[in-house]
Amino acid sequence: MNHYNIGSMLCELRTKKKFSQKQLAEGICSVTYISKIENGKKIPSEDITVKLFSRLGVNPSLFYTNLSSADNELYHEHCFELERLIGASAFSEAEKYIDSLEKKYTFYASGEPHQYIMGKRSHILSNLYKKFDEAYQLAYQSIFLTKPDFTLETRDNYEYFSLNELWAMLYMTAALYWKETDHPAGVGYDLPIALCSFVLTHLDKGYLHSSTIGAIYASAVFYLGKSLTSAGRIDETPAILDKGIQFVTQHYNQILELFGKILLNRALCFLPEKERNALLEGILAVPAAFAANNLMSKADIMFEAGRALLLLSGNTVTVQRYLGIQGDHLNKQPKNNSES
Repeated sequence: MNHYNIGSMLCELRTKKKFSQKQLAEGICSVTYISKIENGKKIPSEDITVKLFSRLGVNPSLFYTNLSSADNELYHEHCFELERLIGASAFSEAEKYIDSLEKKYTFYASGEPHQYIMGKRSHILSNLYKKFDEAYQLAYQSIFLTKPDFTLETRDNYEYFSLNELWAMLYMTAALYWKETDHPAGVGYDLPIALCSFVLTHLDKGYLHSSTIGAIYASAVFYLGKSLTSAGRIDETPAILDKGIQFVTQHYNQILELFGKILLNRALCFLPEKERNALLEGILAVPAAFAANNLMSKADIMFEAGRALLLLSGNTVTVQRYLGIQGDHLNKQPKNNSES
């Protein structure tokens, strides 16, 4: 099953269709059960989900891959490996991996798995071969697998889009953006801006679970920011980037804080014991501790990155507490030895 916020989708669609909870529940489940689903207290079974959304006129295939449990497990394992390769920019290896999957597993010939693969091939065409027109068309065509009547002009007519469909729009955006970058006489930035804005608006509705949208949300913010800047709409860019920062800090603040602590700790490992102890005792400030051993490069960058992540996570005092330093010693200049 795809990672949707079933409750919020059900509530909004039911309201739009002017169904009462009693009308929707009739013959399927209790009104109380509908209420619990919409409030996020219950996750409906596949059978009930299909019946409820079918009654509201939504294709149940939006929620299910139609794969067997064994194939579904394999599919997610393959997705994980493919994301790892693409995340490392190993596009040639990713392409070979896709080729092997399509030869070995028949379930990649249709449905959501095929749509997923088409999207990744589009991404590879843009990044590895710079074939932007082909990449755009492939991503566009992938949406037809689940929305046969889809067009760019009618996208607002659809209630919901799956994660793969939204990624396809983002791959279209990327192809258009980089084509324009490489060829200034290209199609312009209006469509990339419109597509990115649409993706972000849909993500903000909360239909898709927040745990699944981190990468696509950040990518949409990135391409929308770049497209706005390239289109000369620089005044609109900061608000979009701030939106991305806010999303990341809201959903990953614990990870940011832990990452910041790791970076701080790793930075201190560069220091000889004498300077490290002096730093922890508050005798030296961080810049002076690194400067004493000409370590103002890698270690200093690590420390400043760690401090920035900690501040970004919303904890303004963790740096001092974590290092055992009180007050504003981190920002003070080192003591003058001649005064002692």
